[in-house]
Amino acid sequence: MDAISTQRLVGAHPQFIDRAQRLDGILLAHGINFRWTEVYRSMQQQAVDYALGRDANGVVISPRLVITNAKPGHSNHQYFWCGDGVPMVNGAPDWNVSGPNWQAVYSALPSIGLFSGKNFKSIKGDDDHVQMVEVPESPIDEDVALLISSGYEAVWAKYASILTPSQ
Repeated sequence: MDAISTQRLVGAHPQFIDRAQRLDGILLAHGINFRWTEVYRSMQQQAVDYALGRDANGVVISPRLVITNAKPGHSNHQYFWCGDGVPMVNGAPDWNVSGPNWQAVYSALPSIGLFSGKNFKSIKGDDDHVQMVEVPESPIDEDVALLISSGYEAVWAKYASILTPSQ
């Protein structure tokens, strides 16, 4: 795993880090370098991202600019158990999600307890998003309230009994 990805994983849920490292090993065996582009996203950054393409009331006015449907607290990025990433080819990102590098990524995910945002029901085109299978696709209101009142560690504790330890 490259130094940039390693730094971006700092603070992530320990099982997400372990799975990210396992993904890296699987992909490296196929000659694919994978770069984590974003893991944690603050509530403030989520608000900025959510506002893109929307008016002050949150109404979409420019659909091509919308990059998320998740309001602050409603993205698993705020909980440290997901990340966005991309295969790197000769130092450059490979955004061809139909290509063989991405197909290798998508094929590897289920065996290590991860899934891709390309399978989301709530938003299309989040192909570079990877998260743990045990957590909801999007945080539920109860989790958002717990995050705000007690922090992400409290949400981690809530889900501890259903998180599958790494094999």
